[in-house]
Amino acid sequence: STRPMGGVVTVAVIRSAVLMHDRMLDCVLRAPVRFFDTTPMGRVLNRFASDQYTLDNELRQTLSMMLVCAMSVLFVAITILWVTPWFAVVVFPLGYVYSKVQSFFRQSSREMKRLESVSKSPIFAHFSETLNGVSTIRAFGTQANFLGHSEQLNDAFSRAYFDNNAANRWLGIRLEFIGNTAVGCAALLAVMSNGDDPSTAGLVGLSITYALSVTGTLNFMIRTFTQLESYMVAVERIDEYTAMEREAPAVVDATRPPPSWPNLGRLSFDSVVMRYRPDLEPALRGISFSTGPGEKIGVVGRTGAGKS
Repeated sequence: STRPMGGVVTVAVIRSAVLMHDRMLDCVLRAPVRFFDTTPMGRVLNRFASDQYTLDNELRQTLSMMLVCAMSVLFVAITILWVTPWFAVVVFPLGYVYSKVQSFFRQSSREMKRLESVSKSPIFAHFSETLNGVSTIRAFGTQANFLGHSEQLNDAFSRAYFDNNAANRWLGIRLEFIGNTAVGCAALLAVMSNGDDPSTAGLVGLSITYALSVTGTLNFMIRTFTQLESYMVAVERIDEYTAMEREAPAVVDATRPPPSWPNLGRLSFDSVVMRYRPDLEPALRGISFSTGPGEKIGVVGRTGAGKS
């Protein structure tokens, strides 16, 4: 039965989605400050919104449908081969052509899906930046510039989305042609091998009927398999955020100060060298100073001098 299998797939995918979401959230909350300085907020929102939705809903439904289609195709193939054993001569060449078509389509579709996901992140980032600076945009009268940039970002996403749909149409035409060839061969072989025996007319009709139905099922299975592979791009993008660098733990028991710390408000810097990121020049170069308890300290310097 497909219902127990669908239930198992649903539970497995949802548990995986929850686990990956929690890991991604933990990594983002513990990410270094330079991650937020160099990563647009729209890219982070896209991971938690679009990619997580794909993992929660689209991946579960597509995986269930692909398994159901695979079982249906296997059952139909066994039935046709039982009625018309000579159909095995046609199965292997058609299977080879099917594998070549879907292999070529899968590689293209996977990359186009990745382009679609990548072109969606700038839309979120630009929209978030526009909302945060809407008062400044209105003050300087640059609404037209931001509107034009938003239209360019949407056009880039639409191009990737259109290419993905055009590739699906390309696949549909070729699969329908190969499927109709399989139906014709099954009907011809059934008539040639069982045409002299009237008692096998029902089996011949059963074979042809199954051959007609398997065309759409096989096409749908390849589409769902390709769609499943393209949805795995979302899993890949989420997994990228579960393995990124984290800050040090908030509490390190080995170097934890006593409960009475600090008993005196005293600071001591001895030849301190600090930088914002490993690839930048140091903001502090050999700073040394000490402050006594109760002193009021003022730090003066230009922007980027390392006051923070």
